Amino acid sequence: MNFGVAIEAMKESKKVARESWNGKQWVLHMYPDGRSVEGFPPLPIGNFYLKNAQNCIQPGWTPSADDMMAKDWEIV
Repeated sequence: MNFGVAIEAMKESKKVARESWNGKQWVLHMYPDGRSVEGFPPLPIGNFYLKNAQNCIQPGWTPSADDMMAKDWEIV
């Protein structure tokens, strides 16, 4: 799917990833109302968060131009 569809999935609290990331990381949007991902605490602001290959959450993820143009996004 394209990045626009991935964004819509994130608005529904779904995790998304690029197929080329080989299951090692994913991105989601967390909201300031406390919704979070199982195993990770709620974070204070609504933003994109990347779970990296080291299993750490990195707030403030910004997609690259390549990410935004890619068509290999999937819900994970």
